[in-house]
Amino acid sequence: MSKIKRNWILILATVLVTSSLYFHYKTSILDYVCLTESNGPGCYLLYLEYKESDKSKSRRYLDTSCSMKYTLACDEIKKLKNEIKK
Repeated sequence: MSKIKRNWILILATVLVTSSLYFHYKTSILDYVCLTESNGPGCYLLYLEYKESDKSKSRRYLDTSCSMKYTLACDEIKKLKNEIKK
């Protein structure tokens, strides 16, 4: 097998393994970034991840994100409060 083919196969295998690990551990990675690193956008991404499946968990991440002064999360909370009032 030529050196070029071997390198392409190695690159492809590395990309596939890395992306599959990311998608498998996506919520764990975001949870670490949100809570340990105090990253507001990470908490907001977790809110979006759990928005449909687990309402209480998603709301907790949204509140945490807003408390970290992430404006998209605070705007989302305002939007949710307006929807409840209607």
